[in-house]
Amino acid sequence: MSDLTASDIVDPYGHSSGSAPTAPVQDARAREKLGRRAMIMAIAVFGVSLVVSILIAFFGTTMYTYGTATSAGFRVAPNQVAFGFQALFGTVFGTWAVVQGIVAAAKNRGRSFGVVAIVVGASAPIVSVIVWLVLGAAFGHHVSL
Repeated sequence: MSDLTASDIVDPYGHSSGSAPTAPVQDARAREKLGRRAMIMAIAVFGVSLVVSILIAFFGTTMYTYGTATSAGFRVAPNQVAFGFQALFGTVFGTWAVVQGIVAAAKNRGRSFGVVAIVVGASAPIVSVIVWLVLGAAFGHHVSL
């Protein structure tokens, strides 16, 4: 027989005998990566959405005005392809940024960055539509019916 005892056996994972394994310690910067990533994506979505709204307002919006004997009004119509691209881009990446922000805030993995991502990602479509409506009505192509 061998003269080995339990104290002679070395743990290949580096744990000392008698202690429970512990989770690896992350520094604060590594813990904030999720929130930071969500915030960067939310700011990018906000910026791209705003730029596309401005471009659609100046170059892709037609404002139809009409008048009858009893009423008058207008209808604002955007370029459907550009507006569809903006809606698809904003929905996919904006939702991703908001969800990641919620996870980061809930799990304390960059909570402040996560809250910024939630606010910026949720406000992007609202601000973009307001910018498009105001600029499209002011600078769009006007057509009388």
